[in-house]
Amino acid sequence: MEQTVDQTLAMNELMASLRRVKSDPQLLCPIKPTIDFVLSGKNCLTYRYILLTALTAKATNENIDILSLQAGDESDGAYDARSLCSRVVYKFQKDFLDDVLDGSNEDPLVNNPGRHPRLSKENKSAGGDPKKALYALCDNLPKVTNSADARECLDYFLTECLLIAEAKRQRAEAFSTAIVSTNVFSTRNFMDSLLDKTYGGLALLLVAHSIFSVTYPKKEGYKVVAHPVNQSGASSSQMSDLDIYHPDGSPCLAIELKDKPFTAVEVQKAAKTAHECGAPSMLFIAGRASALNDEIYRYFNDAKKEYEQKGMMIGVMTIDSLLDYFFATQYDLDAPFVFSLLEDAMVKVHATPEAMSWVYQRIETL
Repeated sequence: MEQTVDQTLAMNELMASLRRVKSDPQLLCPIKPTIDFVLSGKNCLTYRYILLTALTAKATNENIDILSLQAGDESDGAYDARSLCSRVVYKFQKDFLDDVLDGSNEDPLVNNPGRHPRLSKENKSAGGDPKKALYALCDNLPKVTNSADARECLDYFLTECLLIAEAKRQRAEAFSTAIVSTNVFSTRNFMDSLLDKTYGGLALLLVAHSIFSVTYPKKEGYKVVAHPVNQSGASSSQMSDLDIYHPDGSPCLAIELKDKPFTAVEVQKAAKTAHECGAPSMLFIAGRASALNDEIYRYFNDAKKEYEQKGMMIGVMTIDSLLDYFFATQYDLDAPFVFSLLEDAMVKVHATPEAMSWVYQRIETL
């Protein structure tokens, strides 16, 4: 039998839980290890929303099936978790938990883990922490059998979220304090060290985003859009890894970044995508592991000739050449502002905890 979860009552449950834990933090609950893992696991964002939504729903309506995700689920107690998540849970965490679960997607359960009728170990899931999170939820959520248990678990979940949010605020304050004393030389040294870390291409994206955000300033109307690494083409409007738009919203420059050797297929595919999106110009930037050589330059020369006929300019350079040009011409730059751009980019591209930890620790030593 399909169940409904009154969204007003659900928001009331969340607010009541928040009031409880602010005055009396909940330190234990029946599924504490599962909540701890889902909150700390790598690439488990959608499962965090699934867990918080399930606990909220069970606290609001005891008759729901806590493993259900869709009203079309054939189980007794099926309900529409996606609507509850987008209309209540998402807004609550964004407004009252300092966006601790990441509010970049207003419909969190649109992602693959939330598209199944219910949580099941048979569901397709990425390996590593996401699969472990799925299995933990399947094994342990059914232990939450009534609204009282759900409220206890909800209180623990929110207690942990408040601790994470407070750590986030403290980190931001320390960051703001540390960057005040930076200058152009320490900024150059920082970027140089970050590029050596690579982080699967993330370092290259963060450095390039910071540089081009200075070159094409927001205050003049330009828009610099960085896309998460290894998600090329995730949006139909995406031109490249780093897209720059004119003040009137028209495409300005598409930038393709790679921290491993380019292949002819990749060069052609990137150029074709940028051209189809209307980019008048495209720049390929090779990271330190890209190993540009004569054969690879031939790929770019072929692309340059082909797209010259189509009216799109193509250029190629190494990240170190870009660094030299940037710092030689921007020797009077506002260093703290550059670091604030880098911090913004880490949030926008969902930087890994490992990379963010290194950035914050390194900045404190400058």
